[in-house]
Amino acid sequence: MNRWANGDDLGLISLVQNIKSLTSLENLCLEFIGWHKLTNDAASSMGECLARQKFLKRLHLNLCDCIGITDSGFQGLAKGFKGLVCLESVIFEAYGCERLSSTGLSNFADGLKRLGSLKELELDFAKCPKIGDKGLEALARGLKLLNSLRIIHANFMQCPNITYPGAMSFKSSIATMVSIQETKIQILDEDSE
Repeated sequence: MNRWANGDDLGLISLVQNIKSLTSLENLCLEFIGWHKLTNDAASSMGECLARQKFLKRLHLNLCDCIGITDSGFQGLAKGFKGLVCLESVIFEAYGCERLSSTGLSNFADGLKRLGSLKELELDFAKCPKIGDKGLEALARGLKLLNSLRIIHANFMQCPNITYPGAMSFKSSIATMVSIQETKIQILDEDSE
């Protein structure tokens, strides 16, 4: 695990260039909590790095409070998922990414649906005020394509554009997935186990 405090694009891109050369990684944990200066270029660079990790089984990526990353950055990041054919477990934290909207979550979901071997997924999009029902709908559609998925934990607390009907629709959609053995969905100050 690597932790850095308040870095910028140059620091992250330099790190990513080094990780690109490590093509046989099985586990990768990167935490960039509160790196306010990170931009879409850095997120897209991370996506390019991930695309080269053909043997990666477990990914933990923490972008909490990285307020400089927008929807296009999350799209660039998600493009990297297409090469992750062995990936079994993802923990993705984007708590407090204020500029991420339903469009960005939809792009992220498009990347997730390519992860055919994914068994465990943990997402934290709490306090992302621009995420709404359409983003949840897109995520649910993408997740339904993951037949190997057994465990899903998702946090969308304090996302004011998610309505009660949108939250219930998302929870119902996840509940109908035959492969799911464990869920913990947090939306609208409610817990669903």
